[in-house]
Amino acid sequence: HLSKNANYQNNISSDVLYKIFLQLKTVKLTVLDAFDPTLDNKDIRYLKSFNLVVIDLLDAGYNLAGRCPNFVKALIQYVKEGGALFSGHDQFDHTHKVYITQVAIDMLKLLGFTHENSWGVGGGSTAYFELSEIGNSIFLVNHALYGESIPIAYTHQTYSKYDNSCAYCRVIMKFSKNGSNEYEYLVTNRPNGIGKTVNVRSGHTSGFTEAEKKIFLNSILWLLYDI
Repeated sequence: HLSKNANYQNNISSDVLYKIFLQLKTVKLTVLDAFDPTLDNKDIRYLKSFNLVVIDLLDAGYNLAGRCPNFVKALIQYVKEGGALFSGHDQFDHTHKVYITQVAIDMLKLLGFTHENSWGVGGGSTAYFELSEIGNSIFLVNHALYGESIPIAYTHQTYSKYDNSCAYCRVIMKFSKNGSNEYEYLVTNRPNGIGKTVNVRSGHTSGFTEAEKKIFLNSILWLLYDI
């Protein structure tokens, strides 16, 4: 779990995702400081000791691709070889074309996105389920519980948009009920049918709704247990 508070609070994160993990009694959690300069030294062998890598919901991201390119390359390899990754708003796409790197573009592609130098297009305070894409996954439980939509803490896209050519991607939720998939809120991917990723646009604000937190929980369960 890459956290913004790993060192400042005795390895305890205040992030909502950390609190969700505390509910999963079967999970052993390791918290890493996202700003630790030695993070870039952690390789694929280290990552393979974990079933899931989670990045805190943080506005403006951590610029991991710029600061820790070797770590991000290892993370891409980890997913391609069967690992799982949860990421949120602004991770890997919060910089415009002056700063974007190839490794960031590669990671976005793995998550099901393409880079676009257009900030803040698409967003809202409501996320709609795309029932045709949910299938029999655990997200069907959220749809059955909440109906066609849930209230969310307001958020938006940043410098990326959904890649319609992504073969194994599913847009589970989006900002517009009848709009195109480019206005996505939650996207899953199974790269080559092996690895697993969830990217959710949450993280622009911290006041997440209870329904939104349930979406985070189910995203984690889908990644961990293939539900």
